[in-house]
This record gives sequence, structure tokens and C-alpha cells, in this order.
Amino acid sequence: EVPCEIRGAPRLSKLVKPPDADALWQWYEAIDQLESDPSWAEVWPAASSLASSLVAEPALVRGRRVVELGAGLGVCGLVAAALEARSVLLMDREPYALHCAMATASLNGFSTSAELGPESGGGAVAAAVVDWAAPEMGRFAGAADVVVCSDVLYDDATVGLLAALAADLLGRGGAIGSVCSSPGNEALLLVTDPEVERFPGARNLFAQALKAAGATAVISRPLPPVSVSASSYSPQGKPERTVLIEARWD
Repeated sequence: EVPCEIRGAPRLSKLVKPPDADALWQWYEAIDQLESDPSWAEVWPAASSLASSLVAEPALVRGRRVVELGAGLGVCGLVAAALEARSVLLMDREPYALHCAMATASLNGFSTSAELGPESGGGAVAAAVVDWAAPEMGRFAGAADVVVCSDVLYDDATVGLLAALAADLLGRGGAIGSVCSSPGNEALLLVTDPEVERFPGARNLFAQALKAAGATAVISRPLPPVSVSASSYSPQGKPERTVLIEARWD
């Protein structure tokens, strides 16, 4: 348990997490889970930047159903809950990450639920262990008004999948045809990415995939650097710059 230092985030003061990614990897080795990814043990600069952006513009999530993809420790989703999102669903393939995220939610007094239904509200937080490519992702089609994710453009083979998945979650994709998540409301995707891309051309490729998935507007803009704190991690040990990608569907 460490302080959660997202400036201006209400109700979110403590974070449940492993000591660091190295310690988590040693534990994974000890229990013979060598396919697991220990990177979720850190709050990366892209997550801190996205959380801070939500604090600066709470209307983006207030009263809306939010899904955080690749949630890890769930910082962005929990900030959305603190900013009065209608409900928040944290999605990740690592069950221990979501265990920590839900423990953080309980520790900070958020309402938690085993799952979210159509009538879920009051800022309820739930979690789902899923793989983006798994067929069961289809059951979440139309589950969100806003999708948030950070530092997820690390593989050119999955960029198109991420764009299509976001459209499905927002009710604008092929999984449910023309059915919209919230008729009359604009659907929104917010993604933060390191200024230095994980692979060359990642953001351009992602923008093309989003437009192919029906996004009517895709913009990118730089965000201020975030400071390194007790709850965050920076490979360089100093503030890092990130870029916000914002996609909208009418």
C-alpha cells in the first residue's frame, strides 16, 4: 500500500500494488507463471497523464459508463469513479492486477460490484479478466460511453484489434451493428501514449485503424510531463512527456 499521488483526484489517496515489476517477476518465477506480464506493478507515466487529464476535465466521465482497457492497477478507471462516473469496468488479462485494483477501490471507499448490469450506477466499480482477442469480449459490446487506456500501442499486430474493440465497447462496432451504447450521446475513446512511440508510426497506424472502425474525429495532442512520485514509475527517473489520442463517434 502506497500513497496515490494524482493531484486533484478526490477520494483516491492510497494504492495497493506490488513493490515493483522486478519483485513481481521474481514471484511469478517462484510460482511458475512465466507467461505473466509484471509490467502492471508500476503506474506508468502514460497512466498518470491520463488520470491527470481526467481530473482537469471531469465532464468527460461524469455520469457516464467508463471502461478502462488494459487497466493494470486501475488508476485511470478509479479516478473516473472518483469524478462521479456512472460506473467503471476495469479490464485486464492479469487477474492479480485486477485483484490489486479492486482492493484499492475498497480501501478508498468506492462502491464495488461483482459485475455491472444495465442499471448499475452510483460510481460502482467492477473488474473483468479478459484477453482482447478472446471471443467472450463480444458480451461487453455497448458496455461503455467512454473507453480509456494508457500505454497500449506497443505491438503493431494488435493496434487494429484495439481500435475495433473500442468501437464495439462503445456500441459503434460490428459486434452489435447499429446499436449505440447511449443513443444521442457521443462515444469517446481516450488513449495516452509515450511521446517516444513503442514502435515507429504507432499513433498514425492507430489513427487509421480508428477511422476504419468508424471514428468521426481523431485528434492527438501533447500533454504536460508528469512528475515521478512514490506511486509512479519512470524508466528515466524524471518527468516524461506523453501524447493524448482522442477519438469520437457520433
